[in-house]
Amino acid sequence: MRLATYEHEGALRPALAVGDRLVDAGAAAQRAGLGGDPRTLASVRALLTDRADDLERLHEAAAQLIGAGESVALADVRLGPPVPDPGKILCVGLNYREHASEARVDEPEVPRGIDVDRHGFIYVAEAGRGGAGPCIPGAEGGQVCLGQTGAIMQIAFGKQRRIVRGQPSTAAEGTGAGASGPQDVDVRRFGRGSFVTGLGANPTARDDLGDGGDGLAKLVAKGPDGDEDRLLGVLSQRPRTEMRPRGTCSQARQ
Repeated sequence: MRLATYEHEGALRPALAVGDRLVDAGAAAQRAGLGGDPRTLASVRALLTDRADDLERLHEAAAQLIGAGESVALADVRLGPPVPDPGKILCVGLNYREHASEARVDEPEVPRGIDVDRHGFIYVAEAGRGGAGPCIPGAEGGQVCLGQTGAIMQIAFGKQRRIVRGQPSTAAEGTGAGASGPQDVDVRRFGRGSFVTGLGANPTARDDLGDGGDGLAKLVAKGPDGDEDRLLGVLSQRPRTEMRPRGTCSQARQ
């Protein structure tokens, strides 16, 4: 018996896979005459935790539905993460080349924070590699130079894409060391999210970076279309600075 998650009408649904055919878990439960709370059929995790004793009957019902022609081909559906809402996630840093190669994805540009949404899609804040300048003194010594190479990467259905590009980034020219840019990401429902950009210096240093550095040391909110941002506040270096929920910054307490 195999369980799977597939996309149906814009939502992720649990299913039973038999050979190269797929049967929705809800349809299999109806065929088997299984009632109960419908939430126990809403995900693979729910099936494993709340319907473990019914899995054999669900599998038999799925086989009957396949025989009756009431199934879909695996090749015709878009599969999602096997368990979109796991209780625990163990991560391997993709900043190591061999790990990125094993996952068959491009190596992220200096990955920092990571978040996972309710569908199991992964979001990575990429600090970038800086650029040609202007340059300012770096926190670790030497000069760091500005570029628009920061980004937010999404990894979903085995594919990756940068859903936010062109974010300001500072790093050592030529090497990309000591990068500051998008540092952390928080993804919420309905495609909304926010991320924090770092600077690695006093916020007044942005004046030496020109207009291109205005987006550093700030909290940025993104709408569901991802193409409009709203700067919610400047992150200062004062002690005990606090951030309120939902992405608004409070005044720093002295």
